[in-house]
Parts: sequence; C-alpha cells; structure tokens
Amino acid sequence: AHPNIVKLFKTQQDGSTSYVAMELGDCSLAAAISSVAVGSEYEPVAICKSVAEGLRHLHASGFVHGNVTPSNIVMFGPTPKLCGFSCARVVEPTIATKMNNMRGTPGYQPLEILARKHFASTEVHSPEAIDVFSLGCTMFFIMSGGEEPFRSAKEARTTENVELNILSGASGIEVSSISAEGQHLLPRMFCPGPSDRASLDN
Repeated sequence: AHPNIVKLFKTQQDGSTSYVAMELGDCSLAAAISSVAVGSEYEPVAICKSVAEGLRHLHASGFVHGNVTPSNIVMFGPTPKLCGFSCARVVEPTIATKMNNMRGTPGYQPLEILARKHFASTEVHSPEAIDVFSLGCTMFFIMSGGEEPFRSAKEARTTENVELNILSGASGIEVSSISAEGQHLLPRMFCPGPSDRASLDN
C-alpha cells in the first residue's frame, strides 16, 4: 500500500468484463484543477511530488501504470492518488514489456508508442520511461492550471495536431506560465529517447 495509490478492495470477473471496487475519492485531478489554479487547498508542487512518489512506488513494486493523466488521479482532500490501471503492466527485468497502444490517452503517449500506434501493442525495453513522459504531461497540466503540453492554443485541438507536436518536440513549455523549476525539469521528461528521459529516482 502507498498513500498516493488508491486502495483496491475487490475484483470480480464476469465473462470478458472485469469489475474493481476501490476507495472513493472526492473528484479527479482534472476536475479539481480549477481549485489548483486559484490556490485554494490544493498546492501544485505538493501534488506533483505526491504523484511522482506514488508512481515511483509502483515502479519499485514491478509495475508500470501506462496511462498517467489528470483523469487517472483522484483527489482525497489535498492528497492525490493514482488510479485507472487498465494499461498497467508487470515489468520483467530481463524481457521486453508489451504495452497496449490503443488505450492510452492522446497527448500523454511518448514517441515510442506513437510510432507504433497502428498496432494493438508494442514491446518496449524501458516501460518506466513511458510513465515518466506522461507524468511530465500531467505535471505541466498541474503547474499551468489546466493547460496541456503539445496542444498549441493557435491550432485546432485535434489528436492529429497533438501527435505531430509530440513527434516534432513542440511542447509549448517555452511560452507557458509554469515556474522556472518546471521549465528546467519537464524538457528532460519529454526527451524523445526513453533512455534520455529523467528518472524518478533523481
């Protein structure tokens, strides 16, 4: 158990459908972000740190989340908890991890997934780096008060444009209003090469 990961109480299978009972929070981070923006009980830096701690614990336990987004983080008062584990995978240190290409959220998937988007799955050797990229996108959302990277305000907000911006590395960080610390850290989380991205351990 970890204070920044939702507790699972029960799972049940009905044919091909799975049901999961988990603790109930107040709302998703995506819904709460307006409160973050106006500086009420939610503290953006503390939320970013807590989500990163939960994700680091998940990795240390041998799993990757596969789809870290503001909608997959539930708020319990000021405390964020990771949820939404439909893309999660077990990581085996000696073999590639097969990641689902179809379930991830557009705008939160890195280059190595986009390059194989026409396939149902892809095998990756650094699955934790996928989570680092999507965590970076989520942190940008938190720090900017609800904006998403790779989505230019001057462009139509289509999935195709977002993917083109990810492919070209046009994150929009340099014209954003996020802090200097965020502008220093996030480009390292958005590196095209998985092995070049920042690690949750540092």
